[in-house]
Amino acid sequence: MIVSGDKLYKTKNGLDVVIYAIYKDQTCTIHGAIFENKQWRPASWRLNGAYSVVTSEYDLIEVKPRIKRTYWINLYPNNRAGFYYSRESADAFKSDGRLACQEIHIDCEEGEGL
Repeated sequence: MIVSGDKLYKTKNGLDVVIYAIYKDQTCTIHGAIFENKQWRPASWRLNGAYSVVTSEYDLIEVKPRIKRTYWINLYPNNRAGFYYSRESADAFKSDGRLACQEIHIDCEEGEGL
């Protein structure tokens, strides 16, 4: 992993991180802070996100955006279905023989399942 300024990161143990600057000509190229014990403390990492030469709970991991969506699905015999963005759309486009209209909630990390 190479850290980029346009992504979000946390530590491996889930602490919030803010990155102030990336200097590519230093050993610890990434300068920022870790929010721990209700306060921000200065920290620095290597370009690959490593906190030190050994694996650490303070190593950086990318936080991918979450995708949250709600859909409505019309269910029909023989495994047929139709997906809609609202209950109103699902009702407006229903076909004869509809068995059910079910609300579906999607909450996943970007890229999940690819």
